[in-house]
Amino acid sequence: MSATETGTETIDPHYTGEWGWHKIHKISPKEFLKGTPFPKKTDICVKCHSEDTYEIFNPHIQLNENGDVIKEKCVYCHIKKPDEIRANYQDVKFVLSLRLLCPGCHYFRRSHPANANHLLKPSAETLAMMKEVRQEFGIILPLDNNGEVVCITCHNPHEKGVIPAERFGARGASEEFRHRLPGKMCLACHEK
Repeated sequence: MSATETGTETIDPHYTGEWGWHKIHKISPKEFLKGTPFPKKTDICVKCHSEDTYEIFNPHIQLNENGDVIKEKCVYCHIKKPDEIRANYQDVKFVLSLRLLCPGCHYFRRSHPANANHLLKPSAETLAMMKEVRQEFGIILPLDNNGEVVCITCHNPHEKGVIPAERFGARGASEEFRHRLPGKMCLACHEK
């Protein structure tokens, strides 16, 4: 009996194939689930996998029950576990380009957010506003290596407590939508 038949097949968390979610399914999740009554893509998993042995790997749950950082969760996105106390954003290295990292698991509407393409290089005016917001609110709004906006510019992928609270990179962890500036995210780059 195969692992698939017993429901114990494991998902390689570093699989970066065409769709990045389950190496068995080589078809787009959008096409795979078309016409099915499954509101979430994971609802279909328990149709083949035993629910009590099938566990989704969630890299956003990054602390164990003692509040210690789980290294294996860090290396899902990072080449090696960053020093959450001393590392600067420039020191942190990722397994994929930041443009590809989040969409490997998260599927977005093309219009996210506010029907505009935000994944581009900010204007000088916007960069100045981002710098003001950084200083005023004590947050970071990281850009990728090309100076372009990526998912982590607005969303903090870390669990609250991974990055010490006094560090700029801690803001937004575990908040609604993981916004780095909860309730005011749009104002980080746009005038009121």
